[in-house]
Amino acid sequence: MFADFDNSKQGAFGSLHSAFSSYSSSAREASLSSSKSKDFINMNYGNANPVIAKDMWEQMWGRSRVNWYKLGDKTMFMMTDSKSATSLFYRASPSWERKSGGTMGTTRQTYIWLESNKDVQNKVNENTNYWNQQYQKILQESQRLMPGKI
Repeated sequence: MFADFDNSKQGAFGSLHSAFSSYSSSAREASLSSSKSKDFINMNYGNANPVIAKDMWEQMWGRSRVNWYKLGDKTMFMMTDSKSATSLFYRASPSWERKSGGTMGTTRQTYIWLESNKDVQNKVNENTNYWNQQYQKILQESQRLMPGKI
C-alpha cells in the first residue's frame, strides 16, 4: 500500500494529483457528479493506455479501479492495480502468483490519497477548460483550412 496525505508533487502521487491524470480526473468527475458518498470507476485501456498516458506512471497502471469516498470537506481516493505477466505481454502470457524467489509473478498495489473538495472542483475545471480550448483550436483550424465546410 502506498499512501500520500500531503499532496506530493513527485512520483506516482505527483501523477495522481495532476489535474490531467486520466485516472484521478475520471474519479474526480465521477465524485463531483454523484450524490453518493462513495463509489468507484473502473479504468481500462479505453480510458487510459500507454499511447495516451501522461507519464510513466500512467503507462504502467493500465486497468485499475479507483474508489472515492466523500469525507466532509475532503475526498479520499483509493486506486487498486495489479501487475502480471499477462498485462506485461498484452495478454499473450499466463499469470502466476508471486512467490518467494519467483520472478514476474503478479503483484498488487493500492494507492490512497486525499484532496480537498475545493481542489477536486478546481482540477476538474482546469481539465475541462483545457480540453474545451483544444477543441476550439481544432475547430478554428478546421474552419481555416476548409472554409464553409464546417
